Amino acid sequence: MCGYARDCDAAVERLRSQGVRVLEEPADQPWGERMARVLDPDGNRLVILSVL
Repeated sequence: MCGYARDCDAAVERLRSQGVRVLEEPADQPWGERMARVLDPDGNRLVILSVL
């Protein structure tokens, strides 16, 4: 599952503070988005994106 946020970094920090495990820190992607991957408490992998 993936979702867009206005600020990928802020979204990841907010999730991390709530106990969500970060699998891949936010990074700029060549296709013009910033992307991070997290694992929610139920074991679901989520992709957080924001447009650069």
